[in-house]
Amino acid sequence: MDHEDIAELTEEFWKVLDDSRVVMLAGIGTGNAPARPMTAQTDEDIKDGSVYFFASRGEGIGREVLAGTSQACFTFQSKDNGILASAMGPIAAVNDQAMIDKLWTPMAATYYDQGRSDPDLVLLRFTPPEFEVWRASTGGFLKAVAYKLIGKDAGQAHEEDRATIPA
Repeated sequence: MDHEDIAELTEEFWKVLDDSRVVMLAGIGTGNAPARPMTAQTDEDIKDGSVYFFASRGEGIGREVLAGTSQACFTFQSKDNGILASAMGPIAAVNDQAMIDKLWTPMAATYYDQGRSDPDLVLLRFTPPEFEVWRASTGGFLKAVAYKLIGKDAGQAHEEDRATIPA
Protein backbone atom coordinates (compact mmCIF):
# COMPACT_ATOMS: atom_id res chain seq x y z
CA MET A 1 0.00 0.00 0.00
CA ASP A 2 1.49 3.36 -0.96
CA HIS A 3 1.52 6.50 1.19
CA GLU A 4 -1.60 7.94 -0.45
CA ASP A 5 -3.57 4.70 0.10
CA ILE A 6 -2.45 4.56 3.75
CA ALA A 7 -3.53 8.17 4.24
CA GLU A 8 -6.93 7.36 2.73
CA LEU A 9 -7.35 4.25 4.91
CA THR A 10 -6.27 6.23 7.98
CA GLU A 11 -8.87 8.91 7.31
CA GLU A 12 -11.53 6.28 6.65
CA PHE A 13 -10.68 4.45 9.91
CA TRP A 14 -11.01 7.57 12.08
CA LYS A 15 -14.25 8.54 10.32
CA VAL A 16 -15.96 5.17 10.85
CA LEU A 17 -14.62 4.91 14.42
CA ASP A 18 -16.21 8.28 15.16
CA ASP A 19 -19.44 7.07 13.54
CA SER A 20 -19.62 3.55 15.01
CA ARG A 21 -17.81 4.14 18.34
CA VAL A 22 -18.34 0.67 19.89
CA VAL A 23 -15.12 -1.28 20.36
CA MET A 24 -14.08 -4.28 22.41
CA LEU A 25 -11.48 -3.32 25.00
CA ALA A 26 -9.52 -5.53 27.40
CA GLY A 27 -6.70 -4.97 29.83
CA ILE A 28 -3.54 -6.99 29.21
CA GLY A 29 -1.49 -8.71 31.85
CA THR A 30 -3.61 -8.54 34.97
CA GLY A 31 -6.60 -10.60 35.94
CA ASN A 32 -8.50 -12.56 33.40
CA ALA A 33 -11.28 -10.13 32.62
CA PRO A 34 -12.65 -10.60 29.11
CA ALA A 35 -12.91 -7.79 26.60
CA ARG A 36 -15.94 -5.58 27.09
CA PRO A 37 -17.84 -3.40 24.68
CA MET A 38 -16.87 0.22 25.31
CA THR A 39 -17.78 3.47 23.60
CA ALA A 40 -14.78 5.13 22.00
CA GLN A 41 -14.68 8.87 22.55
CA THR A 42 -12.91 10.70 19.75
CA ASP A 43 -12.77 14.29 18.66
CA GLU A 44 -11.48 15.87 15.46
CA ASP A 45 -9.35 18.24 17.54
CA ILE A 46 -7.45 15.31 19.10
CA LYS A 47 -4.69 14.65 16.60
CA ASP A 48 -2.38 12.45 18.66
CA GLY A 49 -4.07 9.10 17.95
CA SER A 50 -5.58 8.82 21.43
CA VAL A 51 -8.92 7.17 22.01
CA TYR A 52 -10.74 7.96 25.25
CA PHE A 53 -13.26 5.91 27.21
CA PHE A 54 -15.55 6.76 30.09
CA ALA A 55 -15.37 3.87 32.55
CA SER A 56 -16.46 2.89 36.01
CA ARG A 57 -13.95 2.93 38.87
CA GLY A 58 -15.69 -0.06 40.40
CA GLU A 59 -15.69 -2.61 37.58
CA GLY A 60 -14.21 -3.78 34.31
CA ILE A 61 -11.35 -1.99 32.60
CA GLY A 62 -11.72 1.10 34.80
CA ARG A 63 -11.07 -0.94 37.93
CA GLU A 64 -8.24 -2.83 36.21
CA VAL A 65 -6.44 0.35 35.14
CA LEU A 66 -6.77 1.89 38.58
CA ALA A 67 -5.31 -1.36 40.02
CA GLY A 68 -2.24 -1.14 37.80
CA THR A 69 -3.09 -2.46 34.33
CA SER A 70 -1.16 -0.29 31.91
CA GLN A 71 -1.73 -2.02 28.56
CA ALA A 72 -4.91 -2.75 26.62
CA CYS A 73 -6.09 -4.57 23.52
CA PHE A 74 -8.60 -2.79 21.26
CA THR A 75 -10.66 -4.40 18.49
CA PHE A 76 -13.14 -2.67 16.22
CA GLN A 77 -15.57 -3.48 13.43
CA SER A 78 -17.50 -0.70 11.71
CA LYS A 79 -21.30 -0.79 11.52
CA ASP A 80 -21.19 -1.88 7.88
CA ASN A 81 -18.36 -4.38 8.53
CA GLY A 82 -16.26 -2.54 5.96
CA ILE A 83 -13.44 -1.50 8.29
CA LEU A 84 -11.85 -3.68 10.96
CA ALA A 85 -9.04 -2.66 13.26
CA SER A 86 -7.00 -3.81 16.21
CA ALA A 87 -4.34 -2.27 18.40
CA MET A 88 -2.39 -2.89 21.57
CA GLY A 89 -0.84 -0.19 23.65
CA PRO A 90 -0.75 1.91 26.79
CA ILE A 91 -3.90 2.79 28.68
CA ALA A 92 -4.10 5.10 31.66
CA ALA A 93 -6.58 6.91 33.84
CA VAL A 94 -6.37 10.64 33.24
CA ASN A 95 -7.61 13.35 35.53
CA ASP A 96 -8.57 15.90 32.90
CA GLN A 97 -11.87 17.66 33.60
CA ALA A 98 -11.54 19.76 30.44
CA MET A 99 -11.29 16.59 28.33
CA ILE A 100 -14.26 15.03 30.15
CA ASP A 101 -16.26 18.17 29.37
CA LYS A 102 -15.15 18.10 25.73
CA LEU A 103 -16.05 14.42 25.21
CA TRP A 104 -19.20 14.26 27.34
CA THR A 105 -22.33 13.08 25.54
CA PRO A 106 -25.97 12.56 26.50
CA MET A 107 -25.32 8.81 26.20
CA ALA A 108 -22.49 8.99 28.74
CA ALA A 109 -24.82 10.81 31.10
CA THR A 110 -27.12 7.79 31.21
CA TYR A 111 -24.40 5.78 32.98
CA TYR A 112 -23.43 8.27 35.68
CA ASP A 113 -26.09 9.51 38.11
CA GLN A 114 -24.07 12.57 39.08
CA GLY A 115 -23.01 13.39 35.53
CA ARG A 116 -19.49 14.56 34.83
CA SER A 117 -18.72 14.84 38.53
CA ASP A 118 -19.86 11.32 39.42
CA PRO A 119 -17.27 9.79 41.79
CA ASP A 120 -17.49 6.47 39.91
CA LEU A 121 -16.45 8.07 36.59
CA VAL A 122 -12.91 7.62 35.36
CA LEU A 123 -11.61 8.80 31.98
CA LEU A 124 -9.26 6.33 30.28
CA ARG A 125 -6.82 7.33 27.55
CA PHE A 126 -5.68 4.61 25.13
CA THR A 127 -2.55 5.58 23.17
CA PRO A 128 -1.35 2.75 20.93
CA PRO A 129 1.65 3.38 18.71
CA GLU A 130 -0.30 2.11 15.70
CA PHE A 131 -3.48 0.44 14.51
CA GLU A 132 -3.75 -2.57 12.20
CA VAL A 133 -6.60 -1.72 9.82
CA TRP A 134 -8.36 -3.84 7.21
CA ARG A 135 -10.88 -2.82 4.56
CA ALA A 136 -13.32 -5.68 3.95
CA SER A 137 -15.30 -6.11 0.76
CA THR A 138 -17.19 -8.75 -1.16
CA GLY A 139 -14.69 -8.31 -3.98
CA GLY A 140 -11.86 -9.04 -1.57
CA PHE A 141 -13.56 -12.25 -0.44
CA LEU A 142 -14.01 -13.39 -4.04
CA LYS A 143 -10.39 -12.56 -4.79
CA ALA A 144 -9.29 -14.69 -1.83
CA VAL A 145 -11.37 -17.61 -3.09
CA ALA A 146 -9.81 -17.24 -6.55
CA TYR A 147 -6.30 -17.20 -5.03
CA LYS A 148 -7.10 -20.39 -3.09
CA LEU A 149 -8.47 -22.12 -6.19
CA ILE A 150 -5.28 -21.48 -8.15
CA GLY A 151 -3.08 -22.63 -5.27
CA LYS A 152 -1.93 -19.24 -3.98
CA ASP A 153 -2.01 -18.03 -0.39
CA ALA A 154 -5.49 -16.53 0.06
CA GLY A 155 -4.11 -14.28 2.78
CA GLN A 156 -2.05 -12.45 0.16
CA ALA A 157 -5.14 -11.54 -1.89
CA HIS A 158 -5.86 -8.39 0.07
CA GLU A 159 -2.52 -6.64 0.42
CA GLU A 160 -4.04 -3.41 -0.87
CA ASP A 161 -6.78 -3.53 1.76
CA ARG A 162 -4.74 -3.60 4.96
CA ALA A 163 -2.16 -1.43 6.56
CA THR A 164 -0.47 -0.54 9.79
CA ILE A 165 -1.32 3.07 10.38
CA PRO A 166 0.29 5.35 12.92
CA ALA A 167 -1.87 6.46 15.80
